[in-house]
Amino acid sequence: GSGTQFQPPKSEGAPMYTKEQLREWQYPEYDPNFDNPEWLKEQFRKEREDPRENANFWLDPSDPAFFNNAARRPYAKALIRSEDHWNTRRNLWLEQFDNVRLLNESRSTTGEALEDCTPETKRLVAPMLKYRVVEVFLMNVEEKARENGVPFDVQIEAPEHREALHDFRRTHDSAGARGMEDLLRAW
Repeated sequence: GSGTQFQPPKSEGAPMYTKEQLREWQYPEYDPNFDNPEWLKEQFRKEREDPRENANFWLDPSDPAFFNNAARRPYAKALIRSEDHWNTRRNLWLEQFDNVRLLNESRSTTGEALEDCTPETKRLVAPMLKYRVVEVFLMNVEEKARENGVPFDVQIEAPEHREALHDFRRTHDSAGARGMEDLLRAW
């Protein structure tokens, strides 16, 4: 049948990535013909005209097999694999974004909670606040305080938390930033 002619997509404004970039980002490899507008044009022409090339030639789009047949085409499989990979990457980005948002919120509330702590605790923690291991530790103390229904300044004075803070401080004083990074990796 006569259908509309294939028009290659316009790439204006759309990001174009090199094969090396896509490989680096671990996108699935696919047949290079799928990037060739002339090959695609010829392939779509064959599918419009030849039932041997198109399992859907005699089928109505409402037929249950229609979309399954369409998804079995090699270029459709490549699109689905690329989209699945992109969705996996996007979900990872969203998870990372949520973690950053959570840490930013926690940093703010932990900073406020530290204001109510004893001067000794403030002096102990202040030089180490810039390290992620301390930030995560304080976030966990804040979470534990919420779970136990006690104020942060009471929870942080618990012996196990005081000991951990002193350990952090000893590491900070003896090994500096490198020691704090090692603590984070080990934790």
